[in-house]
Amino acid sequence: MTAPAKLAYIPPTTSRVLASTLGVLPASVLATAVVARFVPLAPPAAFGLGYALWIPLWLAAACWVARARSGPRAWLLALAITAPAAACVFAIPH
Repeated sequence: MTAPAKLAYIPPTTSRVLASTLGVLPASVLATAVVARFVPLAPPAAFGLGYALWIPLWLAAACWVARARSGPRAWLLALAITAPAAACVFAIPH
């Protein structure tokens, strides 16, 4: 039985850092807008819930995208989580 291969360290690049911090910011804001729009609460409570969730969602998405192996892949992951959130906010009528 062979030992599992260790992944090589990939130093952070400017593109990966920007994708993981600024690239996922629209995704987190749009995802919390989806929550605030469709949660069955009174509008002030829904707004408060969305306002409280955007930073944890931003941090979780930033950590997930930062694990990408390259800059273009990091931007692709950021787009992959932004697109469904944008579609839910802008394409689904309320």
